[in-house]
Parts: sequence; structure tokens; C-alpha cells
Amino acid sequence: MASFLDNTKNFGLMIAIIGLVDLIVSVLMLIEDMNNLSLMYIGGIIVGLIYLFAGIMVYTQKPGALAPIFPEGISSKFGVLTGYIFLVGVTGIIDGIFVAAFSSADGNLMAGIGTIVLAIIIIAVGWIITNDTKNVLDKVIYYILIIIFALSVILGLIGIFGLGDYYHDMYLILAIVESIAAIVMYLMAFLYLLSAEVKAKF
Repeated sequence: MASFLDNTKNFGLMIAIIGLVDLIVSVLMLIEDMNNLSLMYIGGIIVGLIYLFAGIMVYTQKPGALAPIFPEGISSKFGVLTGYIFLVGVTGIIDGIFVAAFSSADGNLMAGIGTIVLAIIIIAVGWIITNDTKNVLDKVIYYILIIIFALSVILGLIGIFGLGDYYHDMYLILAIVESIAAIVMYLMAFLYLLSAEVKAKF
């Protein structure tokens, strides 16, 4: 198990699984809502595809069109960790734009804008920790990331037992698969942060 978590290719595998599930769910929701042809789900499809291709790129260790999202490379722990941060930021902007622009639900305009702002902050964090400088802010971000990923693992483990209250049938299976992949990925990110290789970058 330790070797599995230590292999950065498997970090990419978890990203790919999450992307595939998001893609399937977005397509299913678009099909179910064909009468309204909600373009909001198109954003989910795009995000799912980006995650899927980014994950495959890391897993196969073959740089592709999404390589710029991983400025530190796709093989090192620091590379996949910071790349994931940029990935969340970039897809957050895309998702926020589609939610804000095409969702008819009340309050989703502000939710979309909030998602975009948060995504920009996440990208800024990625830039700070990859700009080849070390200062107090880098250290602060380092400890914040440790807390975030540790909490993500704990909350993910707790939340997986309540999925049946919100999802049913195929959606429940997909939610369980995505939750397990996310928990493993967050655990890997947490362990990577504790490694000497990544600590040295902060």
C-alpha cells in the first residue's frame, strides 16, 4: 500500500478516475435535462475531460497539451502536487463561468462568481509556491495545505457513509467511486507534503 501511495503515477490515476466520474455524471444530467438543454452541464463535461486527460497524462508519464498546468513536471511529488493545485484553479474558473452564465437557479450567479474568485486565489497559491522563492508566506501556505488535505481525508471518510442519503442507483455507485478516489488522492497529497522532497521546496 505504501508503494502505491508513493508512486506519483497513481496520483494521476486518481485524478483520471475523478474526471471520468464527473464526465459521466455531467453527461447523464445533460441527457435527463434535454428539454431545457442547460449549458451549465457543458461546463461539467469540459471540467471532467480536463481532469481525465490530465490524470492520464500523469499516469502514463507522457506530457501532453495540459503539461503547462504542471509547471514542475508530472513525475515528482512536488510536480503532481502543485499541478493538481493549478488544475483545481483552472477548472474552477471554467466551472464558475458556466454556472454563472448558464444556470437559471436563483443565487447561482453569485455562486459562479464566488467559484471564479476562489479559483483565482488557488492559482495564485500555486504560483507563489512554484516561483522559486522561499519566504514566510510559502511556509504559511505549506501548513495550510497540510491542514486542508488532512481534513479532506477525514471528512471524505466520514462523508462516504452518508452518500446513500443523497444519491441512488447508478449515481450512488459513481459517488462512491469518486469519493474513494478523492480520499486516496488527498491522502497521497498529504503524505507528499510530509516528504523531505516536497518540504525542501517550501
